[in-house]
Amino acid sequence: MAFDGAILHCVKKELESKILKSKVDKVYQPSKDEIILIFRAKKDSFKLLISTRANSSRIHITNTDIVNPKIPPMLCMLLRKKLIGATLVNIRQIDLERILFLDFEVTDEIFQKRRLTLIVEIMGKYSNSILVDESSKIICALKNVTAEMSSKREIKPGQKYTMPPKQNKFNILTLQSSEGGKSRETNLSRFWDLDREGEFSFKDIQAKVQGLSSIVCKEIYKRLELENVEIKSSLNYLANILKNSQEKPYVILDDKGNLIDFTFFELNYLKRGETLKEYESFSLMLDEFYSEKDRKDRIKSQNQSLIKNLNNSSLRLTKKLKLLEKELDQSRKKDNIKIKADLLNANIFKLKKGMAEIELENFYSENQEKIKIILDPSKIPAENVQRYYKKYKKAKNAEEALTKQISKTKSEISYLNSVLYELESLNSETELAEIKAELIDSGYLKDRSKKKKPSKKFSKNDEKTSFLKFETKDNFTILVGRNNMQNDKLTLKTARKTDIWFHVKDCPGSHTVILTNGKKPSFETLIFAAKIAAHYSKAKNSSQVPVDYTQIKNVKKPNGAKPGMVIYENYKTLFVQPKSP
Repeated sequence: MAFDGAILHCVKKELESKILKSKVDKVYQPSKDEIILIFRAKKDSFKLLISTRANSSRIHITNTDIVNPKIPPMLCMLLRKKLIGATLVNIRQIDLERILFLDFEVTDEIFQKRRLTLIVEIMGKYSNSILVDESSKIICALKNVTAEMSSKREIKPGQKYTMPPKQNKFNILTLQSSEGGKSRETNLSRFWDLDREGEFSFKDIQAKVQGLSSIVCKEIYKRLELENVEIKSSLNYLANILKNSQEKPYVILDDKGNLIDFTFFELNYLKRGETLKEYESFSLMLDEFYSEKDRKDRIKSQNQSLIKNLNNSSLRLTKKLKLLEKELDQSRKKDNIKIKADLLNANIFKLKKGMAEIELENFYSENQEKIKIILDPSKIPAENVQRYYKKYKKAKNAEEALTKQISKTKSEISYLNSVLYELESLNSETELAEIKAELIDSGYLKDRSKKKKPSKKFSKNDEKTSFLKFETKDNFTILVGRNNMQNDKLTLKTARKTDIWFHVKDCPGSHTVILTNGKKPSFETLIFAAKIAAHYSKAKNSSQVPVDYTQIKNVKKPNGAKPGMVIYENYKTLFVQPKSP
């Protein structure tokens, strides 16, 4: 994610305006990677979140309610002892490094004023939060680093704090190098390494300029490219872009409205389908962005084992299907067994006890070729004839049973594929709970809770059913089921007989219905609904998708069918390109 030095610079200014000169009222440690400091100002209180998680390290004011452990960890108790009542007197950032220094003034046990500094390092998996005293001696840290873990930099109580190794990059805000503070406006060709092979790219900007993420560097490179700026004068141009841009928090959304990244200035050259959403403050933006990210990560971790179990079940069923089809091929040889039984019966007078085989003319064949038939020498002729008739009957019964088993197995595989598709496209924990309830009802999961199972019955006006809803230009409403249980509710209860039902052909996907209210929708509306049905299916990344549609009265659910499984007739097919509504 784009929590770069520039974003930290913006957050620093925001924190200075809100919590500088405030006192620490409470300290919490919700997890091993997080600290929360609650600052008490004259009228308001602010909750400062410091996270050192590898994939979501950050610092900002948060409004999110985070559950704290009943028994605080030892580190939390030490931070409470050192910081509660302390006044935040300064917030520092060296150039555009991803390190923030929070300077506190505290009163010790003998009522002497002392200075403590909480150092927040935002560096991905190396992120840390370290409390040091006036002499830079480490008091405690969220993550202790021993000599065995790192030969370059130890972080442990009693050790003197040292800064991470500096990178030879420009601080674009001052046009100074991070090494020595001397101007580097000369020898820019050497600085950009223009003599090397390969073209100048956004990666060169990211490698040489301090505090800028890849998404910002891509935007700047595009502007350089389109405005024909000479590389030698590019540093001044970069500085002007950043100095003249208004520092505003923006989140980048994809074509589905998902939050994919954030930045501190407006991007003019986004990819196709991406948009910007502006926020009132950087803290508000980061709070929403990471809350959404944490929610998705939480859902992903919860359904990972579920996906694994369903994949294993699907694999077992696929193996079973191959064995059943192999057995079915064997049982289909029953006609040859019947021919042999009939030939033996017609020529029973030629059979004698003790014969091991016999050759008889096959009167079922046009050429009446001879066929060799194996006999049981220990049996009398009638018993040999009956033995072949029994074999035929057994093969016939096996074929019927295997055909049913194969149909049932294919149906189960299709159902599991539909559930796997739903798990891959989850948007909320509520949807995950609905899918788990569905799998419990279907017997694929054990119900480990002691709560009473909810009734499978659902009413036509079930308020809890939240279908996806879209309106067309000609005032028709289109509803889309989010999972198999909702698909059943939509198709079997909510929709009326004259409403039009859509589903991708031979592929897992959502049931999509146009509510017609007795009116006939235009062809454009049919196409629009078909594109929605294609988008909410496993075939959403295809260029052309066949979508079947028919009236609800032609859609039936067979007895004993799995949730979301239906059959339909009198349908037509549209070939469309999936489109997000």
